[in-house]
Amino acid sequence: MNSLITVFLIVAITGIVIRILINIIIKDNSNELINNLKEDYIIIHLPNIYKWIGLICSMLFLSLLILMIIFPNDTAEIWVGVLFSIFIILGVYMIFATYHWKIHIYRNDEYFIYVSSFGKKYKIYYFDIIDYKNGDNYIKIKTVRKSFYVDNKSTNIEFLLAMIKKNNVKELINENIPQT
Repeated sequence: MNSLITVFLIVAITGIVIRILINIIIKDNSNELINNLKEDYIIIHLPNIYKWIGLICSMLFLSLLILMIIFPNDTAEIWVGVLFSIFIILGVYMIFATYHWKIHIYRNDEYFIYVSSFGKKYKIYYFDIIDYKNGDNYIKIKTVRKSFYVDNKSTNIEFLLAMIKKNNVKELINENIPQT
């Protein structure tokens, strides 16, 4: 009975925490969207909450890894240390991506600049975009040379979608069925 209550509480608390984080992202994005309505140059970036999630994730698993090393017991195996290290690396990547990943939108130009998480810049002309797909958690932009993925919870993402539609880029509703 106690384990059932514990599982229920974990699921409930996890759902509440995720909902709170989503509300924070929506509120921050709405405030920045209103501030940029009249601007000619807009920067799309990942929500700031991502860096805090990455920091908490990194610190939590780093602490667990250190405790595992300092106080070894019979249950600590190498795969647990590797798994903790992977989560630490993913947390650091989230922090890194929050600072470096951006899209620069120019309302009066025929292109935008996509900056990857590692700082590589791509100048993408709207006429080079073959199509785009607005998925549940991402937007896939397919160009002649490469496909780009954009988190659809990014701040100011509405401006990218507006510019893509303004330049008559074809949207895919389903991966195999193009919209006419």
